[in-house]
Amino acid sequence: MVHCLDESTHNTEAATTVGAVHGGDDCSRAMGLHVHPRHGVVMPDKPGGIYLSLVVPAFNEAQRIVLTLDRTVSYLSQQSYPWELLMVDDGSTDTTIATLTTAVRGDARIQVLANVQNSGKGYSVRRGVLEARGEIIGFMDADYKTPIEEIEKIVPYLRDGVDVVIGSRAAAGSTLEVKRSPVREMGSRVFSRVARNLMGLSGIHDTQCGFKFYQRAAAREIYSRVETNGYMFDIEALLIARRLGFKIQEVPLRWMNEPDSRFRLVRGTIENSTELLKIRMRTLRA
Repeated sequence: MVHCLDESTHNTEAATTVGAVHGGDDCSRAMGLHVHPRHGVVMPDKPGGIYLSLVVPAFNEAQRIVLTLDRTVSYLSQQSYPWELLMVDDGSTDTTIATLTTAVRGDARIQVLANVQNSGKGYSVRRGVLEARGEIIGFMDADYKTPIEEIEKIVPYLRDGVDVVIGSRAAAGSTLEVKRSPVREMGSRVFSRVARNLMGLSGIHDTQCGFKFYQRAAAREIYSRVETNGYMFDIEALLIARRLGFKIQEVPLRWMNEPDSRFRLVRGTIENSTELLKIRMRTLRA
C-alpha cells in the first residue's frame, strides 16, 4: 500500500490509518483520488472493488468501541462481499484512538481516521463517507444501539436500486428493546414533529437513527453538499437527498436504548436548535 504524506494539505485533519492512503494533490491524482474543494477530503474516484464501506464515528468511546468493533468485524467477515470499516475518531480526550489503533493493527480492511480536534459527528461522518471506496456507503453509531445484523433489512432495498435507505426506531414494525425515559421519549416525539413539518421532511418518521446507507453516487452527491458539523447533519443530508430527487426508503429496526450521560439537555437543545435554524436558512436560499 502506498503512503503519500503531505502535512500541508491536511491542516485541519490528521489520519492514523491501517491500509489507508494520504497525500497531496499530485499523489492523489496518480492514484485515482481527488481532494474535495470545499471539505479538503481525499475522495476516491472509483469503488476499488469494495462492496460495503461502513463509517463509525466515535468520540470518547474507549469503553465501548472494542465491543462494537469486534461484533461488526465478526459479522462482516462472514459475508461474501468485500468490505471496509472507517473508524473516525473525533478528537477524543480518552484512550479511544490508542484503543482503536491497537485493536485493528494488521487488518487492512479497517482504517482509523483521527480528527485533530473535536469537530462534530456530522463532520466525522462526512469525512468518512467522502473517503469511502465502497459501492454502498453507510454509517452506524459507535455505541452499537443498532446491531450490525440489522443491515440485512437494509441491503435488499439497496440491491433493488433505492438511493438512500435509513433505519428507523419509529416506523411501524420497529422494536425498542430498552425504552427511553419519558422525558427523552417526549423530546424525541416533539423533535420528529418539528423535523417533519418545519424542516420539510414529511413522511419520514425518524431522521436521527444512526444507521443509514447510500448508493455510492448518492452518498457523494449528498455529503459533498452537507455543511452541518453537529448532530443535525442527518436533517440536512435528508433534505439534500430530497432536493436532488433521490429515492429514500425508511426501514424499521431493532434498537437498544442506553442512556448517554454526556448529553446535556439544555445545552444540547440550544446547539441543535441553532443548527436547525442554519439548515433552514440554507434550504430557503437553495
